[in-house]
Amino acid sequence: MAKQRQRRKLDYRPNRKVATVPVNERRITKISQLPAHLLRVLDRYPSHVPTDVAVEIKGCSRSKLHTDAAEGRITAVKDGASLRWDVASLVFDLANLPVARFSPSTTAATPAEPPPHAEQAEQHIEAITNP
Repeated sequence: MAKQRQRRKLDYRPNRKVATVPVNERRITKISQLPAHLLRVLDRYPSHVPTDVAVEIKGCSRSKLHTDAAEGRITAVKDGASLRWDVASLVFDLANLPVARFSPSTTAATPAEPPPHAEQAEQHIEAITNP
């Protein structure tokens, strides 16, 4: 009987869920407060779009749309048997996402050292090009 391999337990989780801003605490609540690139999204699409277009606008999966709708962050309406997603709610949800924070790079702060044989390589190239 073959011995089953045990899965390695991960202690570092880089994809932890980012806490979102609750709907009642959103900073951007009016169309006049939206940035220009999000205003262009409102101009480009009709007020309600099918799921495949909503996925394109929000940049997430279909299941994430349904999760956000269940949390009350975005709205949808029924059109017969299909769903139509409110573009304004998608745009306001995008506008209120938290700003990404990045730690400074440690390699950019320290000057790069030349490779150990760089000086010899330069002399060799000099000797070949200038006989």
